[in-house]
Amino acid sequence: ALQLHANSDVRDRKLPTLRTYAEKYIKTMPDLVRADGLGWAFGRAAGAYGQMHCISLILQGLRDGWIADDQKIKYYDILRRLFMFFYQTYLDQDHGFLDLRDDERTAYDAHTTRMANFDAARYLCQWSRLAKTIQMPVGGPKVEPLRTSGRYVIFDKTNRKEQGLFLYRDAESGIQMQIPLVSSGGHLSSDALPFPHCPGVFDWPNNVYAPIMLPELTFGKDVTIPAFYGKNCVTGLGLKNAFYFRYEQPDLITTQEEFVKNLGSVKVQWTFTGTKISCEFAYTVKQQVTLDKFRYTLAIAAPHSKYHVVGALALGQEGHRCTVAKDDFQAVWQETEVVSADPTYRTNYGKIHFLQHLVRDHPLIMRPGNVYRLAVNFDPDIAHV
Repeated sequence: ALQLHANSDVRDRKLPTLRTYAEKYIKTMPDLVRADGLGWAFGRAAGAYGQMHCISLILQGLRDGWIADDQKIKYYDILRRLFMFFYQTYLDQDHGFLDLRDDERTAYDAHTTRMANFDAARYLCQWSRLAKTIQMPVGGPKVEPLRTSGRYVIFDKTNRKEQGLFLYRDAESGIQMQIPLVSSGGHLSSDALPFPHCPGVFDWPNNVYAPIMLPELTFGKDVTIPAFYGKNCVTGLGLKNAFYFRYEQPDLITTQEEFVKNLGSVKVQWTFTGTKISCEFAYTVKQQVTLDKFRYTLAIAAPHSKYHVVGALALGQEGHRCTVAKDDFQAVWQETEVVSADPTYRTNYGKIHFLQHLVRDHPLIMRPGNVYRLAVNFDPDIAHV
């Protein structure tokens, strides 16, 4: 639309900025897109729209020369996987319409079925036009051995806060995870919380808030969670070829994204070794304070029984194989909550069956000078459906 703008000054001024942003996202695609074709999988653009946005971005990049010639075959393969995932996961192949909501999954309130079908038809027309204009190289993609990798993409960096996306991929198992350290945009839900988003393995309820894989600490009226922003975000390769992602929060932040001054701070570290994941949250307080409640939640879900690609990732019989290595909050696992029949707890990709809660519901006096740690390890049993 910008390239067809009647005002040439607007066109010439805005296009370079647009290209800069587009190239940044295009370069994340090789690390973002999973082997089965899953694309953008967090925030309010997850689900069908996340797939459509990624497909459009790559097609436009190919048309406008934003992707180098020697990279085009690789991006064509990424494009094929994205489209196959979209086609098999969201399209009713008998009737030809987009199917976002049923007894097993849901979508955001704004993504109504009617609007999604209108947008999908518009996108398909756009893709058809773009596919005719791009000159795809002949031949299949050059087979490159997959490498285990971890990288952090900066979205915003100022003196007060840093926001971005950590991407991890394990070459052997094919598992890929996205940890978004971003704002929820004024709409609190689990979709944008900084835990490893990996549909089928690490799931979360769509459009509903729960402290998935993160500690939620309540101090009086302030409900805090280590999300939305960070400082000193660092990623690298540590001992035993383990990738790590670290960030700190000098001031705790509430679920309403308001800073709580002079309360405390937290340091967060995620570590990835193959399919094994460990996380540690280290809290300190600036003055003596009473913690009223502590909560930590895991969601156990399954891919859609009908709408899924062949070989989609899922949890095996042994589940997450979660162990709590250290818990200075002395929380207790509650009885597993069965939510299979509850329409509130569904994802963009399938149904949540169980919620597991680690809770401390009686006060804890936290004192300055002490470090209060929660360390949790995961070794998920990964299967394919």
